[in-house]
Amino acid sequence: LELNNNRITDKGAATLAKNLNKIRSLYISANRITDVGLTSLALAMPRSSLRELAIGNNPFTDVGMLALASALRSSHLDTFLCRALEQITVVGGQAMFSALAGSSLYYLTFSDIRVSDASAQVLAGALPRSRLAHLVLESCHITDVGVQALALALPESKLHFLNISDNLFTDVGVQALAGALSFSVLGELWIEPNEAITR
Repeated sequence: LELNNNRITDKGAATLAKNLNKIRSLYISANRITDVGLTSLALAMPRSSLRELAIGNNPFTDVGMLALASALRSSHLDTFLCRALEQITVVGGQAMFSALAGSSLYYLTFSDIRVSDASAQVLAGALPRSRLAHLVLESCHITDVGVQALALALPESKLHFLNISDNLFTDVGVQALAGALSFSVLGELWIEPNEAITR
C-alpha cells in the first residue's frame, strides 16, 4: 500500500493500524504522522502480517521510534525504510539498532539521520545476532570510530550489502573496512561520496 505524500495525520495512522492485519507493505513517508500515530502502528505490528514499512520524512521523534523498536522483535517486519528524520537523536537510533538482535529485519535503510558513532557502536554489537543482510547508513554523521566498530562486526554478520556513503570517516575507517572484507560475506560496499577519504 503506497500512501507517500498524502497528508496523512495520526487519525489516518490509527485507521491503518486497525487494518494492519490486511497489509503486507506500507509506504507512508512524507506525511504528518507524529509520535501518537506511529505508536498506534507499532502497537498493532506484532499481531499483523506487515512485512515492509517506510516512514521517512514524518514529524515523529524518539518517542515514536522507541515504540517502533519495542514492537520490532515481536513483529514479522523484514524491511524498514527510514529517511530524512533530523529530529531523531542518538536515543532513537540506539533503540532501533538494539532491537535488531532477535528481530526478523533483513533490509534496513536508516539515512539522513544523525546516527552518530555511539549508535553505530550499538548497531555493531547487534549485527552478529541479527538477520540483517542489506544495510544503508547514508548521511548519518558516522566518523572513523563508528566505522571501525562496524568493521569489527562484519566477519560475524550476515551483511551482503553495506552503504555508508556521505559520512564523516577518513582513510582510517576505509582501512578498517578493507581489513574486514576478506573475513566477511559482504559482496557490495558503497563508501562515496566522502570528502575526507584520500583519493
